[in-house]
Amino acid sequence: MRFLITIISALLLWGCASSNDSAVTVDASGKHQPGWLTSHGASYLNDASTCVACHGANLTGGNSGVSCSSTTFNGQSCHASLPHPKPWPAHNLATNQLNACSPCHGVGLAGGAVAPACSKCHVSLAPGTAPVLGACVSCHSAPPNGAIFPNISGAHQAHLVLSLVNCSVCHTGGGSGTALHGTVLTVAFPASYNAKTGAAVRNPDGSCANVSCHGGIATKSWRGGRINPLVECDSCHTAGSAAGVPQNNSYYSGEHQKHLQSVGLKCVDCHDVAVV
Repeated sequence: MRFLITIISALLLWGCASSNDSAVTVDASGKHQPGWLTSHGASYLNDASTCVACHGANLTGGNSGVSCSSTTFNGQSCHASLPHPKPWPAHNLATNQLNACSPCHGVGLAGGAVAPACSKCHVSLAPGTAPVLGACVSCHSAPPNGAIFPNISGAHQAHLVLSLVNCSVCHTGGGSGTALHGTVLTVAFPASYNAKTGAAVRNPDGSCANVSCHGGIATKSWRGGRINPLVECDSCHTAGSAAGVPQNNSYYSGEHQKHLQSVGLKCVDCHDVAVV
């Protein structure tokens, strides 16, 4: 009996050392059977132990010396990005996603036994398709135009009509491919948008403060707040004593103080608010 066990153990080790998977998935010659390339994903999901026995716990080689994350093997493309971290922010850079990801994420990326469907995060993704890098519409419109996260319209449209404003201005570090994208709402501003009174921030009530565009003054709530430019110019512009004091958009020149305070004129009496 001991002799028989020794022989069987030696044969199993020979199979692994010869770049084979477990005995369940190899033919009489100790090689993968024809068609294995297209069926090995389903086999792994059915019983991962048949792979890890020879390729190692992380499928990086094991006794076989053949890693599933190799770029190529015997002329065949492998899973060069595996095993990937969870979550994997850079997954949008993976090539041929429908092919490479389907063994775990299911046919059409609709979800598998060990991995979720892409539509779990990309809530507007059409069935059987993969998200496209830079195409934000798999989660929200461009700009967002709804009332539920992640497609909350808020003041997106009002900001994006300005030629100098894009998504990265308010969502710095939270765009597609970053660790936080799709998991939490990331509102962060580049230092170039800081007001002279401090760093630009988003407040818990949905307003923003210390943004140079708004003269450092706290804004209305992003979701529903509005200003009337005919009567609320001072929601962004305050009287100054010199150029850029106290803010870059403060008015100070000429006869502003005389006309606004002494005469009682309004800004729109002289300035056309339709001109950006």
